[in-house]
Amino acid sequence: MEYRGIDYSVVRTASQESWHWSVKCDDSNRMGTHASREGAMLHAERFIDEVIQHRKRIARMQNQV
Repeated sequence: MEYRGIDYSVVRTASQESWHWSVKCDDSNRMGTHASREGAMLHAERFIDEVIQHRKRIARMQNQV
């Protein structure tokens, strides 16, 4: 799957009771589980939003130097 140009995955766990999500980008990796597929997607997309905000802060700081 892709959100804002960053790939992430959402797969059903072996127990079939929850969903596993993971995002790998830059030096940041995050993973977790959620009871629903939609919830797992939301968590992954929130992390991606955090990564993008972090990138913007770094770019602003570099431009100030």
